[in-house]
Amino acid sequence: MKAVIRDESQFLFMLGSTGCSKSLTANIKVLNRLFYAPPSQKQFAIICSTIKNAEKIIIDNDASFYNIFPWMRRKYSGSNAIGGAHFDFYGKYGLKKVYLAGADDKNSYMQVLGMNLAGVWLEELSVLNIDCVRETFGRIQRQGGGWLVCTSNGGMPTQEFYTEFVNHAVVQFPEQVPEIEMEEMLQDDKRYHYYHFNLEHDAPHMTDEQIDGLYRTYPPGSFYYYSKILGCRGFQDGVLYAPYMSNELLIEHDKINTDALQEIICSVDMGTAKGLDDQHHAHTIATVVGFSKGYQRVVVLEAWEIP
Repeated sequence: MKAVIRDESQFLFMLGSTGCSKSLTANIKVLNRLFYAPPSQKQFAIICSTIKNAEKIIIDNDASFYNIFPWMRRKYSGSNAIGGAHFDFYGKYGLKKVYLAGADDKNSYMQVLGMNLAGVWLEELSVLNIDCVRETFGRIQRQGGGWLVCTSNGGMPTQEFYTEFVNHAVVQFPEQVPEIEMEEMLQDDKRYHYYHFNLEHDAPHMTDEQIDGLYRTYPPGSFYYYSKILGCRGFQDGVLYAPYMSNELLIEHDKINTDALQEIICSVDMGTAKGLDDQHHAHTIATVVGFSKGYQRVVVLEAWEIP
């Protein structure tokens, strides 16, 4: 937590287990950056899944910087206020406006992102609209001296917030990061810093009984066990293939991390068609399929019809 407060990276990711003070740490980090923001930086935003969640997490939460330091801000305007939902914050170098927005409503987040924002906190990255996430990263990158703080539990490994952003971050305290998470980290962008919060190292406020109770809440191997307990990318239960029947989840070949594949299998499914023009019978199909460590992910590397 102290390392996060001291970290001056432009893009900060805090991902991990539930109840490990990711949001509390983000609160203090955002407070710190708001307070020391130079006079030229006047507009900031906190974006959650919905505007109601933003109000619950910031305005109604006793552990938010809004309520821990009430003398450092004016009263929240409310979501129906002129200019949008916001409150004024007393920074060392002048008054700052902090806007709240929800990522489920394009009109809401586009209205906020259309401003000259100097800093943004994206809360629960895994459930936010990916277009909102992309737009935020782009705008902060273009903003000189701008910053972005992101918090989240684990999501699906194919989600774009992983493949386009998180996977490229440089891991801090790698010895505390589960192997299943480290295997996906490319660590090729020094602008991004990644911190993994877990129940073993980052929950000093919990008793052993509370932590043990969390471990027994979800069955090991389930999506919620990976996401909430280990704080890692998880694997959805239920209908196995439905989430993958979409072109949006196709990975470009040069972006596949082949180093993470434990096994590659070439297989042939025999058909009875007499040629490629024969559409009345099944064709013979060859596929090359890669399996990640632990057989948690399957990637089709190549597939073709055989006459």
